[in-house]
Amino acid sequence: MPEEKEWTVMVILAGDNNLSEEMLFALKEMKLAGANPEVNVLALFDSNEPGVPTQAYVLNSSAGSPPKTGLLLNEVDSGKEAFPALSGELNAGDPKEIASFIRQGFEHFPARHYMVVFSGHNTAEDAGFLLTDEHPVSELTLAELKTVFEIAKDGLVAGQPGVKQKIDILGMDSCLVSSAELCYQLREHVDFVVGPQGFEPNLGWPYRQALGVLLDNPLITARDLATRIVDEYVRYYYDYTLAGRSVDLAACNLQHADALATAVNELVTELLKALPAKPSEVVQHPDVNNPILNAIILAHWDAQGFKFDQFTDLYDFCDRLEQRCHMADGFSEQIRDACEEVKRVLTGGDADTRFIVKSCTSGPAFQHSHGLSIYLPWALEPPLAYSRLDFSRDAEWQFFIKRYVVNSRRSPLPGVSKPPFSFDSPTKSKGPDKPGTMKNSPLSWELSQCLHDLTRPAAVESSGEKTGEGGETK
Repeated sequence: MPEEKEWTVMVILAGDNNLSEEMLFALKEMKLAGANPEVNVLALFDSNEPGVPTQAYVLNSSAGSPPKTGLLLNEVDSGKEAFPALSGELNAGDPKEIASFIRQGFEHFPARHYMVVFSGHNTAEDAGFLLTDEHPVSELTLAELKTVFEIAKDGLVAGQPGVKQKIDILGMDSCLVSSAELCYQLREHVDFVVGPQGFEPNLGWPYRQALGVLLDNPLITARDLATRIVDEYVRYYYDYTLAGRSVDLAACNLQHADALATAVNELVTELLKALPAKPSEVVQHPDVNNPILNAIILAHWDAQGFKFDQFTDLYDFCDRLEQRCHMADGFSEQIRDACEEVKRVLTGGDADTRFIVKSCTSGPAFQHSHGLSIYLPWALEPPLAYSRLDFSRDAEWQFFIKRYVVNSRRSPLPGVSKPPFSFDSPTKSKGPDKPGTMKNSPLSWELSQCLHDLTRPAAVESSGEKTGEGGETK
């Protein structure tokens, strides 16, 4: 059996789309980050170039020697011996093929700690991870993402019998992934998730800086590595505010996922008491005399939104709802208490006891982000696939969405007759054209304490520069 190292990092780059060039740049940055004899860095790259097979790389240079030119084709040790099953063109959206790569990483590169990074496009809800051009209908869904780790888990146990049962860090180098739904879905297989709530630049993570943290200190804890990746990402993209780019990134501790689901479920219970299961046909909707409904709508309107207002920041929504309920009657006290508990689970206590270990932003668009979003559309009820997710079931959030949509939808304008067919096609989004902003977003922004600490001269560490465009999103 190969020698056990401190860390093995496995990066899956789904570049069979418009991200192919950016992912090659990411591979070169990973190589230029250097090497450490206690760290394995592996990468799987699916190119969009016809005839180019899927590539597996072992990115470490020889122990202790720096990389020479960063040329992948000349210097990288390909993974032919380590990944004997890898051949031809693979589908980066197939959970079995992704799991096979991860499992072989466990078996051939055993370590005391593991980080897996998924890099690619994402459309959120429950579909669209690692979209590919060659296999456009077989993208990785959120439910299948859980399947990846279920399949690969045997490999982890084989590589580390009786030592570890979870991945230390799951990095999501993709848009719209730091959500309650994703984190709860993976709670049995992952300790920490690092990813953005909003849209991410096509360039993705600054891998040279992020991996450099680990290569400089392979004894770093998983929690500290997750928070340092947040730091390096937000600090790197601070310069891109000159081009109008806003970013966010968060590190979440999934060991508190059950507490989060319980707190959200308690909030749902209180909210449902205030919303009629079947609104009266006599009352024009929304019922302007229902103070709790009004508070929910206004809190939803105020709160930080993502993906054209289909998602909202969970902490910000609860905070705005708590404030609105101070002016409401009925169940307001119970709702305020439930909101307080959700906020406490998310950010209360120290870094070991809170769900959101660290969240940081740069730019105006995401300045009210706290690190975790939740699905909360304005007009449509959740799709069937959403109702099958663990969080939707256990926290019963889907029932709140359905009740909220029915109660907040306006009644049809009375007419003289009905059409021959029943039409029901509300808009999917009431959000503004600019992606990732809230309903009435601030016109200016100031550096948060987090970003100020990261960018003041005393905190900026010397590191290699990363070039490229940061304008498009994953």
